Amino acid sequence: MEDRYIATVDLGTAKLALSVARITGDNAEIIYYKERPSDGVRYGCIFNPTKASVPLKEAVKEAEDELGIKITQVVIGVPRYGVSQEIASESLDRSDAEACITQEEIDCIKDMALDSYPLADMEKQEIYGASAQSFSTDDSINCTEGDVVGMPSAVLQGNFKIFIGAWDYADAYLAHGYQALVPDLRAAGESEGTYLTMGTKEAEDIALWAKEIVRRDPEAKIVLHGVSMGAATVMMASAL
Repeated sequence: MEDRYIATVDLGTAKLALSVARITGDNAEIIYYKERPSDGVRYGCIFNPTKASVPLKEAVKEAEDELGIKITQVVIGVPRYGVSQEIASESLDRSDAEACITQEEIDCIKDMALDSYPLADMEKQEIYGASAQSFSTDDSINCTEGDVVGMPSAVLQGNFKIFIGAWDYADAYLAHGYQALVPDLRAAGESEGTYLTMGTKEAEDIALWAKEIVRRDPEAKIVLHGVSMGAATVMMASAL
């Protein structure tokens, strides 16, 4: 089966971040992430498309060259609100250095990174999710998640991107007479799951929520709201 890839871009005022995920079944593995200065964007709006396109094209070309693939489409999110990406690292001391690392241990160290990350304001912030960047063992560094499973090591260290943002957008809608449904997407918050899929499977989940709302209220009018990766998710959900 031919590999499938998803390329996404967070396009901000000061920088853009390009991520590429490889899709295998229901799983998505982040295989590429790089940031570079952006241009032509101010306060969450693209005021000069020509300037904005230059660093974006350069970022896509660099990813194509490094991965040996052709990127024909990207999903772009332009955040207007404060969504930050922070680095979190965790390590796991293993009781048996000769035993091979399991997927359960990968999931465990990710949960440790999420649970231990300190939020600046617990009442106004929440962690949207995390994506694995690299793993290290006694003998190897900068391993992907797929490579590190099956390696023997006394210590497993993982580096993650943690996505942090405000949780109170629903309050604004409620204040204007809307009803709000705010589900935790897969592998985030209280929902089950191991992998973020950069909006691919999450968009399908959102579409199912929308269908359930319409089933209960055929006259319902639905507004989808997402920030950063969530914006990419609702754009894809709107096309389903």
